[in-house]
Amino acid sequence: NRVCVNGAPVELIATPIGGEFTGTSIIDSQFYPLAAGIGTHEITYTYQDLNGCSNSKSINIEVVPLPVVSFSGLSAQYCTNGEASLLTGVPPDGIFSGTGITGNYFDPEIAGPGTHLISYLYTDQNGCSNTALQETSVVSPTTLTITGLQDTYCQNDVPVDLAALPDGGTFYIDGIEAEQLIPEQHSVGTVEITYSYLDGNSCASSISKVVTILGLPDVSIDGFQEMYCLIDSNFSLTGSPEGGVFNDSILDENVFNPIVADTGVHHITYTFQDSYGCINVDTITTEVMPPPEVSFSGLSGQYCTNGEASLLTGIPPDGIFSGTGITGNYFDPE
Repeated sequence: NRVCVNGAPVELIATPIGGEFTGTSIIDSQFYPLAAGIGTHEITYTYQDLNGCSNSKSINIEVVPLPVVSFSGLSAQYCTNGEASLLTGVPPDGIFSGTGITGNYFDPEIAGPGTHLISYLYTDQNGCSNTALQETSVVSPTTLTITGLQDTYCQNDVPVDLAALPDGGTFYIDGIEAEQLIPEQHSVGTVEITYSYLDGNSCASSISKVVTILGLPDVSIDGFQEMYCLIDSNFSLTGSPEGGVFNDSILDENVFNPIVADTGVHHITYTFQDSYGCINVDTITTEVMPPPEVSFSGLSGQYCTNGEASLLTGIPPDGIFSGTGITGNYFDPE
């Protein structure tokens, strides 16, 4: 004798048949709960037999309200890469349904872009059901592009300004915020460059690119001295690895000629580029020294064979005298 206010019309049956039902919202032996409204309603059945004798019987039908149903936890908007939301239905133990629903969770990634209607259905102990509805929208985050970044860089390459479309986000290199890639600050190997961006829908997105930092070739110059005398003979220089270029104008086919170079300090460079395009340079510094100013005294313009030996004095001292008649620092005409 209890029906839900939104229930279907109740078919009334009585015996013997042929009598009449009376009461609130009775039409053609059917009781309409919605029209009757919430509360207790008396239904009477009156019957008159062939002898003109009549009798009646009454029953009460209670029209009960629907349960008040609601749920929380659903945001008005999500990003497709957002986290799933736990939904809480009141009263508990109802059933959630809709695109993106898994159990009591709404997952925007599963739902996908668009507008979605989420429902919560609850049935009470009277068998009365009610549904709460909420609408949410799911939007895709902005597509990002890193621009102007090569796959590889040599350690001595110039710093690279980091750029992406759309701009306004933040770059990170191996998790550290940065505005430039400065190759010399990184070890040989790979670095991960990540660009993070928050768009007008508050959707966060990111894109990453792995860049390889290449080591420089080991370059050296062999066959040189730190100092040469102006009168020294030519010296051939060798660059390692082979295939590089000496770029000092004082060299002739990798040969250093002190006389051509002339006195003074000279810087000689050897440049080598490896198969990856990485360039390294070795520079040597050498000095060409002028010959010392030398003189000596004590030697006469003419001697007699029986004359005395002359002591010769050299400037600077500690040089070596040589020639016919020389013994140590003496010239002996005899």
